[in-house]
Amino acid sequence: MEKFDNGKDFFQKVEPLNIKFSFNDIGGYKNIKSTLLSYAKLLKKVDILKTWKQDIGGRILLYGPPGTGKTTLVKALAKETNLSLYTLDVTYILSKYLAETGKNIVNAFSRVKENERIILFIDEFDSLAKTRESTGDHDEHKRIVNTLLQALDNISLTENQILLIAATNFESILDNAVWRRFDLLIKVGLPEYSSRKKILQVLTKTIPTKELDLDYGIIAKKTDGWSGADLKRLITKAVVDRLVNDDQPHINTARLTHIIDSKIVTSTSLRKSFDFEEMRIKALKEKNNPLFDNTFLGENH
Repeated sequence: MEKFDNGKDFFQKVEPLNIKFSFNDIGGYKNIKSTLLSYAKLLKKVDILKTWKQDIGGRILLYGPPGTGKTTLVKALAKETNLSLYTLDVTYILSKYLAETGKNIVNAFSRVKENERIILFIDEFDSLAKTRESTGDHDEHKRIVNTLLQALDNISLTENQILLIAATNFESILDNAVWRRFDLLIKVGLPEYSSRKKILQVLTKTIPTKELDLDYGIIAKKTDGWSGADLKRLITKAVVDRLVNDDQPHINTARLTHIIDSKIVTSTSLRKSFDFEEMRIKALKEKNNPLFDNTFLGENH
């Protein structure tokens, strides 16, 4: 962990060698992987960016329902690119004294900028950046959001050699000013049929072939609306049943179908996810904001 003078551990540092999975171990999300990889590669092109006088913010926001693999994608990106990953520990940043939270944000961003060619990850971003327009919010909370926005403005891929990625499951409560702090807004949605099929194949690839008799297409069709985390729980349940019951037949389509139909394992991603991009466009249009520009939209695949 990265240590601070005040004794708090604001960051959890993970070296790529200690990450045991890469993009190949994550089913689906081909376009998202490609986009993240392209930005990470820019960290090796900083000299060219400076020569061309191109100040790339290098800030990406991942949003979407829980269990869709946002955190896993970021860790795998660090592995793919051999970059150190610094995860901001929001639980240490937040304080029961709101003024202390603002100071923690300033200290954390100041210290992380001492590092170069790293990925900075802020999970549960909504806990720091929720809207300042909430009824009953304390003025100090508004100052916290202002402090966070200033910290984001002062961090740059070109100048600091830092790729900043934030993630949230609750995009609807983010402050409107957050949108323009990011180069890209990427929706990590629930996997479609083909992606669910690939995820199931990845989840079972280390199980001996003789133990498997699965029609991945059938299971993928029956799990519409399931996240990657839900699919993992499904396979885990099937593996447990196979190993603890000697008379349990090998892991087959019928067994997984029974688990699904009997609701032994169910989808946990039933919450309707707001389309952040649509929300942002609507807000900017309503305010006749001069910043509205279709070229500012992020990839959404």
